[in-house]
Amino acid sequence: MSIETSNLGLVLYDPSQDKDEKVRDVINNVLGYTNSNMTKIDKEIGEVKDGYLPLAGGQMTGNIVLIDTVRFVGALQGNADTATKALQDGDGNVIVSTYPQIQSNAGYHNSVYRGKDITDKFTSGTLFANISNGTFEDLFIGDYFTATCNNVTTNWRLAGFDIYYNCGDTALTRHHAVVIPDHILLSANMNANHVTTGAYKGSRMYTETIPDLATKIGAMVGTSHLIQYRDLLTKATASVTSGGYGGWTGASSNWEWTDTTVRLCNEVDVYGARAFSSSGYDVGMACVQLPLFALNPALRVEANRNQWWLSAVSSSDGFCSVNSLGGAGTDWASDVYGVRPRFLIG
Repeated sequence: MSIETSNLGLVLYDPSQDKDEKVRDVINNVLGYTNSNMTKIDKEIGEVKDGYLPLAGGQMTGNIVLIDTVRFVGALQGNADTATKALQDGDGNVIVSTYPQIQSNAGYHNSVYRGKDITDKFTSGTLFANISNGTFEDLFIGDYFTATCNNVTTNWRLAGFDIYYNCGDTALTRHHAVVIPDHILLSANMNANHVTTGAYKGSRMYTETIPDLATKIGAMVGTSHLIQYRDLLTKATASVTSGGYGGWTGASSNWEWTDTTVRLCNEVDVYGARAFSSSGYDVGMACVQLPLFALNPALRVEANRNQWWLSAVSSSDGFCSVNSLGGAGTDWASDVYGVRPRFLIG
């Protein structure tokens, strides 16, 4: 009697038992129309094929058991982002009630760092459309477009979404993204002398350097896409002990609501806390860390390791900065360091 395989029952040739088997019978067992090796194999292949989704997509119904430990219950659709099916273990216990989904809101997109080149979206206008409609579709923290401003070609990073939405003495109701360049755009001082009188809003940086950059940035992204919003900017200092260090004198003592498009970051934007800032006035509306620096802190270091200014007063003669090593710093107001501004687009 012929020997058969254990799984499919395929007929095997055994020289010790089948040496007198007729050739015709052997051929029939292998290639015959019914119950032969070939028909058994074809049947099994057909059953396996019916259980697979085609590469082009499709729908599979019923329970799908994976390695006998995890299974998806219900129909598994081709687009997992919109599926709402239960994820269960091998015993049928629910692990997750829905598959992970990409949400069309600022909160979700603020939580994911990607760092993808989206220059094509900037050029086509899709970038602005997907920000303005509030979906932030295919936009994530760290994504960047490459463009030139003030003769500097650099990557402009998406640093946060809707950070100022519904904020200000006049609520900002335009969806937006905060943008900051990898490189400094120029080097300048905060003031001509070692003084911080007038705080940030009274500084040479604010009155001369920033307006010039705002015009150039507006030309780069389009003035209709550069969003003006209301921000609290410091405007005065007092001869009191600085909050940055007990041995220093001079601290920001007042602020005012100001129409703003382009400005310097403060310490909270970068570090998520005050380091050498002189007082709470230096914080104002910029009171949350930008997701860019929360998710990828290394980007606080300027691309060429240049030191760059922050808006916060540190004392009567200095302002805060991010030093070239990535640490929190403070320097004389008349020192010349990098200018790495931030702004909102939509």
